[in-house]
Amino acid sequence: MVVNFIRVVSGWAIAFLLGISLLVSNVSPAAAIGSTASAPSDGVETLSEIEQRSKEVGETPPRSQKDVSSRAKNGLNGIQGSADKSKMNTPENSKEANTVIDDLKNALSNSDN
Repeated sequence: MVVNFIRVVSGWAIAFLLGISLLVSNVSPAAAIGSTASAPSDGVETLSEIEQRSKEVGETPPRSQKDVSSRAKNGLNGIQGSADKSKMNTPENSKEANTVIDDLKNALSNSDN
C-alpha cells in the first residue's frame, strides 16, 4: 500500500516538475542571458549609405563591366564598399579557423583509420 502511494506521488511530482520546466522555457524563450548589449545607433550610418547607393544603382541604367569592376575594387563589392569590413571574418583575423580543405583532409584521414 505504501509502495503504491510512493509511486503515485513520485509520478505526480515528476509530471509537476516537467510541467513547470515546460512553462518556464516557454515564458522566456529569447532571454539573452550573458550577452553584451548593443547600442541602438551602431551601424546606422553605414547601412543608410548602403541603402542610398542601392537605390541609386536601381534607378540608373545598367552599368558597364569596367564601372562595376572599378567600384568593387574599392571595398567588398560595388554597393557595400568597405562598410562593416572590420566585422567580417578574413584569413587575417581567423587564424585558428579550419578551411573546407582542412576539414576534408581531416575527415579522409580519420576514415582511413
